[in-house]
Amino acid sequence: MSRLAAKDRKLVERISGRKLTHLARPKLVTVMEACRALEDDDVPGAFLEVGCGLGGSSILIATAKHPKRRFRIYDDFEAARPSSPGDAPDVHDRHGAIAEGRGGPKADLYEVVLENLREFGIDPEAKSVSLIKGPLRDTLTIRGPVAFAHVDVDGYDPAMTSLTRIVPKLSPGGCIILDTYDDWGGCRKAADECRKGMDARFAFEDSDGSLKITRLAR
Repeated sequence: MSRLAAKDRKLVERISGRKLTHLARPKLVTVMEACRALEDDDVPGAFLEVGCGLGGSSILIATAKHPKRRFRIYDDFEAARPSSPGDAPDVHDRHGAIAEGRGGPKADLYEVVLENLREFGIDPEAKSVSLIKGPLRDTLTIRGPVAFAHVDVDGYDPAMTSLTRIVPKLSPGGCIILDTYDDWGGCRKAADECRKGMDARFAFEDSDGSLKITRLAR
């Protein structure tokens, strides 16, 4: 993590130590570095996160961005989520276990995420952070440009919804980090299908178990 400033390294360690995210430290570093670089390059557009868990990666993103840049966090904020026909067996097994109370968080998570943001000194109103609750197919409506999106979902449907709605709005120089590409079959299937229809304006990097999609600057 030597590529990050000392204060950013400490933040990564604090979030990991508090178990506010399932992301390993290298993935957290990738997210933080991407956000810092986009701010340095002044890439226009909002920051987005789709699927936030307990809010660990949200804290990183909100810290790295300029206070006036919009940051929208989309999640259903519910512990149990339905699978879809496009999902691989691993996703069906995971969602079934959570629904039966055998894994994953049990509480509604909206207030949990809000409390965690505030504990780390992030006032959503002052930092232009919005938590948007509900199914992605209903809530993920993007009207302006997007500079950065962190997509942390395991199923086919949420991954496909995220990519098909975000990619057309991605600013030149902007990027999407699809966090669970190497972890969950449904997410990987959606991403591979989308990649087939993307042209030379986009670059792909698969590292740290994540897929990073960058729209090349003109």
